[in-house]
Amino acid sequence: AELLVLQAQSLRKKQMKGQSINDFMHEWLFQAKEYTTSFLNRGKALGIHVDKPYFLVLFQHDCPDIDELLPLIRANCLQPLDLWVKVNSRILAVATCDSEHYHNMIHEMQLLFSSAVGIGNVTDIIYKSLTQALEALRFGPVFAPNTSIYHYRDFSFIHQLSNIGT
Repeated sequence: AELLVLQAQSLRKKQMKGQSINDFMHEWLFQAKEYTTSFLNRGKALGIHVDKPYFLVLFQHDCPDIDELLPLIRANCLQPLDLWVKVNSRILAVATCDSEHYHNMIHEMQLLFSSAVGIGNVTDIIYKSLTQALEALRFGPVFAPNTSIYHYRDFSFIHQLSNIGT
């Protein structure tokens, strides 16, 4: 009975840490301003070093809810140090510091799923990379319909033109 209680406590701690990481990831992705010392320290306490350069990749899937695919994605495409969070029901954001794995991850996702891939530039504020990757997903299918991997750098000029007069 005591072992069951310890196992239940351990599982609860893992779930709470997972929720804390998920909450932090959402805050990190959608924070457009400079990071505060408090924010940096919270990240470090969770094992997330937001002051490192990350490659941010968005995977957009036709599946109505990407939750159905998460176990398969985590088992086949992600490494333990990859950070991921759902942007919405169809888009998964993955941040990694490993440039070699970054390319392999995209390749694995392409083999397993028919995902559109949006890639932002590596920036000091990950929100910038997120918005760039979202713009790549917006412009990519229109201006490069024969591929499904869209780098923001290929569409930045179009993005700038689209903002003229706004």
